[in-house]
Amino acid sequence: MGNPGKTIIGKDKKVLLWIILVAVVVRLVCINSLLLDCHSFRQAITAMTSRNICRGDGNLFMPLRDDGGAKRIIANGEFPVYQYTVAVFYKIFGVHEIIGRLVNVFFSVLSIFFLYLLVKNILDRKLALLTAGVYSLVPLAVYYSRTFQRFGMVICFLIGGLYFFNKWVNKPKWYFSILAVIFCNISFLMYPPGMSVILPMAYLAYSKYGKKAFKDYRLYLTFFCLVIFTFAWIYYFVKISGGGAFAWHHDWGNWKYYFTWLNINYFFKTMFYVPAKFVFTPLGYAALIIGIIKSSEKKYRMFYFWMLAIYINYALDPYPSFQVLHEYYYYQLVPAGAVFIAVGLDWLWQRRRLLQVASFKRVMVILVLIICSVSSMYPCKKAMMRYVTRWRINQYLPSLTVRGITEKDSLVVYAGGKPQLVYYCDRIGWKTSKYPGCRGSRGHAAIERYKRKGADYLVNLTTGDFKEKHKKYLLDLQEHYKLIERTNDYVIYKLI
Repeated sequence: MGNPGKTIIGKDKKVLLWIILVAVVVRLVCINSLLLDCHSFRQAITAMTSRNICRGDGNLFMPLRDDGGAKRIIANGEFPVYQYTVAVFYKIFGVHEIIGRLVNVFFSVLSIFFLYLLVKNILDRKLALLTAGVYSLVPLAVYYSRTFQRFGMVICFLIGGLYFFNKWVNKPKWYFSILAVIFCNISFLMYPPGMSVILPMAYLAYSKYGKKAFKDYRLYLTFFCLVIFTFAWIYYFVKISGGGAFAWHHDWGNWKYYFTWLNINYFFKTMFYVPAKFVFTPLGYAALIIGIIKSSEKKYRMFYFWMLAIYINYALDPYPSFQVLHEYYYYQLVPAGAVFIAVGLDWLWQRRRLLQVASFKRVMVILVLIICSVSSMYPCKKAMMRYVTRWRINQYLPSLTVRGITEKDSLVVYAGGKPQLVYYCDRIGWKTSKYPGCRGSRGHAAIERYKRKGADYLVNLTTGDFKEKHKKYLLDLQEHYKLIERTNDYVIYKLI
């Protein structure tokens, strides 16, 4: 007779491989689309930084973007590990946006493996597989793990760091500690709020050693190494950027922002509405609540602390409205939430006989197929929902002309433009969401200020009823500058 233990392990590997395969397939939906899908603003900045690093404009310690004026300016404040990784592949294969998306997909799929190992070590193999399956198909994770953003890599190293820390606590080998420090630092440097995972780490240490944990110098040294590099990077970046790239760092000391939580609308949206609607879906959120209620044993406490730490992080955010508008900040909630959803689904399965359903297995199979379908449709919807709108198309169309008629070192004024337009035009310059001087007939006077700074071209978006409202402004531009191209949606002038 064969070894039943090896048979079970073999089956687990096959199931996990199928989970990973399905996860890859649903993440490849619209993988080659332009960076004009949901949250294209943030994707364009990230892609811009990666392209500049590839070309030698900026580096790992000085990430630069193109939309700050006559010279490139310092980009967003996260340590650009993701951007640098993409830039390395750019050097090999050329600048193709799909590379940035595939890097994100790879690390998001790798995070499924680390989450499986973590849950298996703390709970059991059945819940580990179920958690991996749930996590791989959570709609929000599916979409944001195939965008040109860092969050797939952030969560991968975050879960990996927690896994290695748990291994080190239970089996004190020095290499587990080093791996935990490396993984966590990579994650924290890219996303400082990820340091909330230190709370469940502290619980793991306390549950293993009790009060002796407070006397263990190794734990103090490890926790010090977990945070020191991130704070050093924040200090360095605030110095070189003047604090502008870390906008949130100015407001932590302003207590009026924390009273925003007295607004019940923000509290409800941030804590319940967004997780239920956009993150886990209503059915998944119901299973999560069941899982939280039914997981009262001690072995689940680490995951309780994990979720608690994330919600504390949300509560300390000076701008709670950002959590609602930028739902990718909820990505860090998905792994811990997937564990409780798995517990809830397992509890329901064990009590399937109590449900008066003729064929519960058939219902479960249909439910899984529906979840898979929704998960694969979600990125399509998010990608195409805003991509087809006139506003987002206009952030791309002028770039075809700009790249064709301008020199590489030309400076452009993007009136009404966003980072998406700057990225696709591939020319540095000034972006302004307002149209300079359009309120008066002498609109060119505002443009002249940019011309004196070295501007060579003006790209002015004219969507909607802009032409009707600002006829004098457009006529004034036509009198003073050379018209290059005019369409229903934009005009391009050479500032001569």
